[in-house]
Amino acid sequence: MLRMFFKFIRVRPRKTILTAFLFSGVIFFTFLLFISAQEQSPTKRNLSGRVDYQGPVKGKIIVRLYKLNLNPQGKPRLLTKGEIYGEQAPLQSLVLPQPGGYSFSQLKPGYYSVIAFLDEDKNREIGFNPPEPLGWYAAEAAGRWAAIDLRKADFNQADLVLRQPVPFPRPEKKIAHGALRWLKGLPVLHLWGTAEERGFAHGYLIGPQIIDFFEYYVLEDSWRSARRYEEIFVPFLKKNFNYPAEYLRECQAVIKGMRAAGTDMRVKSLGREFGLSELLAINAYIERRAAFPVKEPAGCTQFA
Repeated sequence: MLRMFFKFIRVRPRKTILTAFLFSGVIFFTFLLFISAQEQSPTKRNLSGRVDYQGPVKGKIIVRLYKLNLNPQGKPRLLTKGEIYGEQAPLQSLVLPQPGGYSFSQLKPGYYSVIAFLDEDKNREIGFNPPEPLGWYAAEAAGRWAAIDLRKADFNQADLVLRQPVPFPRPEKKIAHGALRWLKGLPVLHLWGTAEERGFAHGYLIGPQIIDFFEYYVLEDSWRSARRYEEIFVPFLKKNFNYPAEYLRECQAVIKGMRAAGTDMRVKSLGREFGLSELLAINAYIERRAAFPVKEPAGCTQFA
């Protein structure tokens, strides 16, 4: 075969052979550049979803995308509240004129989180006076901002809902055995009478705020999961406390007062209405640690 090869070379003009070698070299060099580019430039990812808001506040919606760092164990480090409120600049931001779809493209593989808010005061920052409608992508109902995994594939279901706490009413609001007043710019609830009378006035005057506290603090900030709350804390509250009769009568009266005032009792993340268990959970939120037998019991209690 070598003899045939050299014979082939001898019968070809020298210029043709040189051209063939140069052409082969160009192809080989181009192949190396292609392989190198593939190694240095990984496939880009896309992330998209929808922002939903149903409320009276008007304004543009700002959607923020954050790139998450990894901890020493290689797991994504979730954002802190401070970072969401301005301590960390987002990787990218976009503005929506109204609720609807959004999309981020050409992203490096990794972990991300998405936060959105309605910019009522037009300063492009999350506002708290009054609180602006805010939301984030969560992996489950009443969950915190989740880490979206874009290491191996795109993610196109990062939907989120903007919500806003119900402000305390102005001016002051009164009912038999209770009043909601403003002192030095702060709302103050004043109650008097029997346990049932105090409870009814309590629920009647600030029913929406009671549900807000349960949803935003107990579910999202403390348990960070509607499912875990239902599976762990509700049974724990029913089995492990001996509630005084007067205390239970007052709690039941709070629920009656909330209903009498026309409070919307639905808790969407639970798929049911706010009830006695939720009111007990508000009063016993500090007992969360005690609900886990494998951990040390709480060092203090709200039931003395």
